[in-house]
Amino acid sequence: MNNWNKLLAMLDATIGFPNKLSSTVKKTGQGYDQKNGEHVITLEYRIKVNPGTEQQKTQSMPLLAQINAQVR
Repeated sequence: MNNWNKLLAMLDATIGFPNKLSSTVKKTGQGYDQKNGEHVITLEYRIKVNPGTEQQKTQSMPLLAQINAQVR
């Protein structure tokens, strides 16, 4: 298993979609933040899921539910 597959597995585990059909991750950009002296890499994580009710999705994804609660 290469590093990209490990990252994809960790994203799948962290985001927590139980009805996942497929998922991908790829690097979409790279730059340097001169103000902070940091390298910045932008990743795109895409996931395809079986359709389901919104309530089921929220209950099965505690991390996203927690983020939504903090935003509201």
